[in-house]
Amino acid sequence: MLYVGEQNGSSTAYIATESDLIEDVELCPECGGFVGMLRVLPPITYEIEVYRFPLTTTPSGPGDEVAMPSDFLTFFQTRGFSGINAVYPMHLRKAKFIEVRQFPLPELILTRVQRAGRVDSVASKTIWEERSRYRCGTCEGNGIREKYGPIVLRESHEELPDIFRCWNLNLLMASSRLIESAIESGFDMSTWVPANTYRYSAYG
Repeated sequence: MLYVGEQNGSSTAYIATESDLIEDVELCPECGGFVGMLRVLPPITYEIEVYRFPLTTTPSGPGDEVAMPSDFLTFFQTRGFSGINAVYPMHLRKAKFIEVRQFPLPELILTRVQRAGRVDSVASKTIWEERSRYRCGTCEGNGIREKYGPIVLRESHEELPDIFRCWNLNLLMASSRLIESAIESGFDMSTWVPANTYRYSAYG
């Protein structure tokens, strides 16, 4: 089983990063089109808006990167999980607590996760915007989805890393091996949803 990571609607916090150094977006291996967003490089500062306690393992944002508490990153690395390509320190500039009492925040580390897997748009019951057209079978660039779910990938789960972002849909996904091991180790994984129950609609 695969899981889908928290999106803005279920996030415990939102993070915005800032840096003077920017790296280009990834390119689709098939058509060469842009995939995802520009990526920041150190030195990196960040601001965080916190919506509830406790902070979960992958607060939403920034861009394609994933912010992880340092203890969860240590757990990830020492257990030999796969899917993180790079790790960067960040420096907190401002924290805002919204409708929640202030509490000590963990050290957050910026990680860059691997691109892997392609959503099977037919099996995932994708409804495309009427005037939307895509030309590439890998990234489906320029295609705008109005509705989809459950999430079904073209690849078998054994071919995929433990955490990744899909090539043709910017979902953060994880293996059941990672999620179950994290829960057993006491981490809050409550905002991760089984892919076979995940639904999205542009209309709410």
